[in-house]
Amino acid sequence: MALLLKQADILAIRRISSTINADRFNSFAKEAEEVHLRMLLGDALYLDLISNIEDAKYVTLLAGENYKKPDGFWVKYFGLKIYLAYAWLFINTIEGDEFQANIGSINFNQQNTPLVKGKSNASAKYQDSMIIYKNNIIDYLNENAETYPLWQSTNREPRGKYTFDII
Repeated sequence: MALLLKQADILAIRRISSTINADRFNSFAKEAEEVHLRMLLGDALYLDLISNIEDAKYVTLLAGENYKKPDGFWVKYFGLKIYLAYAWLFINTIEGDEFQANIGSINFNQQNTPLVKGKSNASAKYQDSMIIYKNNIIDYLNENAETYPLWQSTNREPRGKYTFDII
């Protein structure tokens, strides 16, 4: 199965180290998809998404769109890709050898380089961003439930709450 998240999706929101290898990138992307995204969407919708990725409704679900709510207001749906990108940044910040600073990524997989205490602050920032985009996804799926009949919002976590298990 091809990964939904590409390095270009991360680069669209943050600079990352050019030294990150493909295996490490892919392992974090796989976790973002198979753990975080699957928990959000539920097994049925997640499996349908990855099985029918070319379907127009799933292209929109991944990429986002502007849509009109029943009350007449236009809303921006940002898509699953940005959620996955922040999930990747969150995982990478905790488990990776680099720290996401304002100037970009700093690689700490070098001799005589101390770990920065700010990793926890950065990971909390990415977790906060994940919550914002998760809520956007939940709102979109709830308002477009007829397009995504496998979405079962009653079985999902309440809006605004997100938990992570650190193994």
